[in-house]
Amino acid sequence: MPSPFQFLRRLKWRISSRKFVILTSARTGSNALVNAMTRHPKIHCDYELFHELEIYADGPCPFSLEERDKDQWQFLDTVMGWSKQRYPKKKIYGFKLFFDHSQAVYDQIIEDISWRKIILRRSNILDQFTSEQLAFASNRWHSDAGQNKPTPSKVDIDLDEFDRYRQYIARRYQRAEDSLIASGQDYLMLDYEDVAAGHFDKACRFLCVSASKQVKTHLKKQNPLKSADKIANAAEVRQWLQDKNLSQWWVD
Repeated sequence: MPSPFQFLRRLKWRISSRKFVILTSARTGSNALVNAMTRHPKIHCDYELFHELEIYADGPCPFSLEERDKDQWQFLDTVMGWSKQRYPKKKIYGFKLFFDHSQAVYDQIIEDISWRKIILRRSNILDQFTSEQLAFASNRWHSDAGQNKPTPSKVDIDLDEFDRYRQYIARRYQRAEDSLIASGQDYLMLDYEDVAAGHFDKACRFLCVSASKQVKTHLKKQNPLKSADKIANAAEVRQWLQDKNLSQWWVD
């Protein structure tokens, strides 16, 4: 239950600027979440507006990286205005922001209470890391993408690299939650499993809209479920997880 203060903030949000950001990292189901949210008749959601190499909006973006990087916060206002022109019936605007995208935008938006925050994470960090390694190997980041390279059936997991990765992921999510809690902001925590199961009603309620039959994604899971089916050095990784008391991340 939200506190009375959070309830008033939510009420104010409902009648003023209606904006949300998905704070997340790669391979958490964020493309599927964006794809589902933008199918709601009242919501428009963009992808990675602040990706280092390209602006991933919903559809071809008329703005250049140079325009974006000249003033990133102003660019966000410009994109919202562009979306309003294209979709005048959609009153709620959102986009996704990875923790390793623009630090300046992250720092500003995490403090701005007019932006509602959805934190999307993947509880199984091994699956997240393995999925990222497979995506790097194939350059195929979602199920709609064409294959630029043959998709490998398995990848070797560098355990030192994975250990650094899991600690980094834990720090970034904890830092985001700590900031929101310290400033008294209401936020929604979603897990990859929520998205994979099509549980988009949680996000709809958080954004103060009714769930819609249209809110579903056409994107599909890319990789096998079982850990041994996608990790080449499976025995080594499984033993490492046991030694670290992280065996819950191994999927049989």
